[in-house]
Amino acid sequence: MASNKKILSNIANDLNLNFINKSCIAYGIYQEYLFFLKGSGISDRKQYIIISFCVNCQNAISLQTVLNLPRQYNMQTGNYRANIHIPIGKSNKYQINAIKNLLQDITTTLATYAFFNCDEQGNTGITEIYSVKGEYVFLTNALAEKIQYSLEEEKIAFSSKKENYLLGMIGACIGGIIASVFIFLIARAGYVTSLGYAFMGVGVVYGYKYKGIKFSKISACICILISVILSYFVFRLDMAVSINQALNLGLVSSFLYCKEITQLADNMRTYYENIALIAVGNIGTTIVAVFSMLSAQKKQFQIKKLI
Repeated sequence: MASNKKILSNIANDLNLNFINKSCIAYGIYQEYLFFLKGSGISDRKQYIIISFCVNCQNAISLQTVLNLPRQYNMQTGNYRANIHIPIGKSNKYQINAIKNLLQDITTTLATYAFFNCDEQGNTGITEIYSVKGEYVFLTNALAEKIQYSLEEEKIAFSSKKENYLLGMIGACIGGIIASVFIFLIARAGYVTSLGYAFMGVGVVYGYKYKGIKFSKISACICILISVILSYFVFRLDMAVSINQALNLGLVSSFLYCKEITQLADNMRTYYENIALIAVGNIGTTIVAVFSMLSAQKKQFQIKKLI
């Protein structure tokens, strides 16, 4: 099975590019053009590598019309940036050769039609790769300074705002309740999916951030607690509906006494298995969403040049 890190590491070594193992990225100048290559992450279902570059042309020629790519490759272009999506499925050796040949074809085409390096806004000059708010972009020094000044202003404005814990909790509850309804419905339909659990994390955490303005470690604890409470509620409600259908005791009585009824039926193993399944799924995705939000908030004012 092909490995993104091994592929990019070998390509970087063969083409004299920089390679960052932790981020699974390779970047640098090849045949006078600046390239950025990034591999898929652990959470991605399918492996892929994206080749990115930023170019301009005085003759206003479209890259789409001059680059002949294999059908399995997908290219997305903006005003000046191109991202080529390469699915990974064959051996490392095959993929390394395929990508190296592709880079050679790209640079030959770019040179033939007189394309030149530029930044994300089409400005000429020495272009380098920066991480801006966690996203990798092509910038000249002048544009980087402009963005840094803008981010500093945003940071000052953001720091003057206070976190609203009350509204944040309300937002988290609303988002969590909406997610709970969705999880309950798919549970009643007989499905247990990671997508359903993900709704809990997203609903609670982003609901809190939307209303609370900021997100902190205290916010994280609040969101996890709300997730625990709602997960238990969804579990009890799901059990209550099943008991009511079987015994016709009424939904309220089934909800209040579902554990005792399950004990009388000598079926506590199923009770604990079901509560563990819902709790681990919902709380787990909430913790992931919490770390994702904290990381995103930390990066939202960052600009860093790759060295």
